[in-house]
Amino acid sequence: MRHIVAAILALFLFLLPAAAQTEELSKSVKQVVRVDAGRVVLTHVRVIDGTGATAAEDQNVVIEGGKISVIQKGVDVATSAGATVLDLRGYTVIPGIVGMHNHLFYIARPNLNTEWKSDPRCWCHK
Repeated sequence: MRHIVAAILALFLFLLPAAAQTEELSKSVKQVVRVDAGRVVLTHVRVIDGTGATAAEDQNVVIEGGKISVIQKGVDVATSAGATVLDLRGYTVIPGIVGMHNHLFYIARPNLNTEWKSDPRCWCHK
Protein backbone atom coordinates (compact mmCIF):
# COMPACT_ATOMS: atom_id res chain seq x y z
CA MET A 1 0.00 0.00 0.00
CA ARG A 2 2.84 2.40 0.83
CA HIS A 3 4.33 1.79 -2.61
CA ILE A 4 1.08 2.76 -4.32
CA VAL A 5 0.77 5.94 -2.26
CA ALA A 6 4.42 6.80 -2.94
CA ALA A 7 3.95 6.17 -6.68
CA ILE A 8 0.84 8.38 -6.81
CA LEU A 9 2.61 11.11 -4.83
CA ALA A 10 5.66 10.93 -7.12
CA LEU A 11 3.43 11.12 -10.21
CA PHE A 12 1.56 14.09 -8.75
CA LEU A 13 4.80 15.92 -7.93
CA PHE A 14 6.15 15.16 -11.40
CA LEU A 15 3.06 16.47 -13.18
CA LEU A 16 2.48 19.50 -10.94
CA PRO A 17 4.96 21.84 -12.69
CA ALA A 18 3.54 20.95 -16.10
CA ALA A 19 0.01 21.65 -14.90
CA ALA A 20 1.04 25.01 -13.44
CA GLN A 21 2.30 26.23 -16.81
CA THR A 22 -0.22 27.62 -19.21
CA GLU A 23 0.06 28.11 -22.97
CA GLU A 24 -2.11 31.23 -22.99
CA LEU A 25 -0.48 34.48 -21.90
CA SER A 26 -2.42 36.80 -19.60
CA LYS A 27 -3.48 40.26 -20.82
CA SER A 28 -0.88 41.99 -18.65
CA VAL A 29 1.90 39.77 -20.04
CA LYS A 30 0.72 40.24 -23.63
CA GLN A 31 1.22 43.99 -23.23
CA VAL A 32 4.99 43.52 -22.94
CA VAL A 33 5.45 40.58 -25.33
CA ARG A 34 6.69 41.78 -28.69
CA VAL A 35 6.79 38.42 -30.48
CA ASP A 36 4.28 35.67 -29.70
CA ALA A 37 5.13 32.71 -31.92
CA GLY A 38 5.82 29.04 -31.31
CA ARG A 39 9.19 29.35 -33.04
CA VAL A 40 11.39 32.44 -33.07
CA VAL A 41 14.75 32.69 -34.83
CA LEU A 42 17.13 35.48 -33.83
CA THR A 43 19.54 35.71 -36.73
CA HIS A 44 23.08 37.10 -36.91
CA VAL A 45 23.46 37.94 -33.20
CA ARG A 46 26.47 37.94 -30.90
CA VAL A 47 26.02 35.36 -28.11
CA ILE A 48 27.62 35.73 -24.70
CA ASP A 49 27.12 32.46 -22.82
CA GLY A 50 28.25 33.66 -19.39
CA THR A 51 31.01 31.06 -19.01
CA GLY A 52 33.82 33.54 -19.58
CA ALA A 53 34.41 32.32 -23.11
CA THR A 54 34.82 34.83 -25.93
CA ALA A 55 31.53 36.07 -27.37
CA ALA A 56 30.38 34.01 -30.37
CA GLU A 57 29.85 36.33 -33.34
CA ASP A 58 27.22 35.87 -36.07
CA GLN A 59 25.03 33.19 -34.50
CA ASN A 60 21.40 32.18 -34.94
CA VAL A 61 19.41 31.46 -31.79
CA VAL A 62 16.32 29.28 -32.31
CA ILE A 63 13.65 29.51 -29.60
CA GLU A 64 10.90 26.89 -29.65
CA GLY A 65 8.11 26.76 -27.09
CA GLY A 66 9.75 29.53 -25.08
CA LYS A 67 13.09 27.71 -24.72
CA ILE A 68 16.32 27.91 -26.67
CA SER A 69 16.47 24.77 -28.80
CA VAL A 70 19.69 25.44 -30.71
CA ILE A 71 22.41 28.02 -31.25
CA GLN A 72 24.12 27.68 -34.61
CA LYS A 73 26.27 29.60 -37.06
CA GLY A 74 24.46 32.62 -38.48
CA VAL A 75 22.74 32.16 -41.83
CA ASP A 76 19.82 33.87 -43.49
CA VAL A 77 16.58 32.06 -42.66
CA ALA A 78 13.35 32.29 -44.63
CA THR A 79 10.18 32.97 -42.67
CA SER A 80 7.91 29.94 -42.43
CA ALA A 81 4.41 29.31 -41.09
CA GLY A 82 4.26 29.56 -37.30
CA ALA A 83 7.74 31.06 -37.06
CA THR A 84 9.03 34.58 -36.64
CA VAL A 85 12.49 35.43 -37.97
CA LEU A 86 14.19 38.55 -36.64
CA ASP A 87 17.35 39.88 -38.30
CA LEU A 88 19.20 41.29 -35.30
CA ARG A 89 22.59 42.17 -36.76
CA GLY A 90 24.49 44.29 -34.27
CA TYR A 91 22.57 42.95 -31.26
CA THR A 92 23.90 40.81 -28.42
CA VAL A 93 22.03 37.94 -26.75
CA ILE A 94 22.88 36.79 -23.23
CA PRO A 95 20.74 33.71 -22.50
CA GLY A 96 19.57 33.41 -18.91
CA ILE A 97 19.52 37.10 -18.05
CA VAL A 98 15.75 37.49 -18.44
CA GLY A 99 14.07 37.79 -15.06
CA MET A 100 17.27 38.53 -13.20
CA HIS A 101 16.17 42.02 -12.14
CA ASN A 102 14.68 42.19 -8.68
CA HIS A 103 14.33 44.41 -5.65
CA LEU A 104 15.33 42.01 -2.90
CA PHE A 105 18.10 44.31 -1.68
CA TYR A 106 17.14 47.50 0.07
CA ILE A 107 19.34 49.80 2.08
CA ALA A 108 17.81 50.10 5.52
CA ARG A 109 19.17 53.51 6.48
CA PRO A 110 16.85 56.23 7.70
CA ASN A 111 16.62 59.71 6.21
CA LEU A 112 17.57 58.77 2.65
CA ASN A 113 16.83 61.57 0.23
CA THR A 114 16.10 61.24 -3.48
CA GLU A 115 19.83 60.98 -4.18
CA TRP A 116 20.17 58.00 -1.79
CA LYS A 117 22.22 60.10 0.62
CA SER A 118 21.67 60.09 4.35
CA ASP A 119 22.53 63.61 5.34
CA PRO A 120 22.38 64.26 9.08
CA ARG A 121 19.27 66.08 10.16
CA CYS A 122 19.59 69.70 10.92
CA TRP A 123 18.11 70.23 14.38
CA CYS A 124 18.20 74.01 14.10
CA HIS A 125 14.79 74.16 12.35
CA LYS A 126 11.45 73.32 13.85
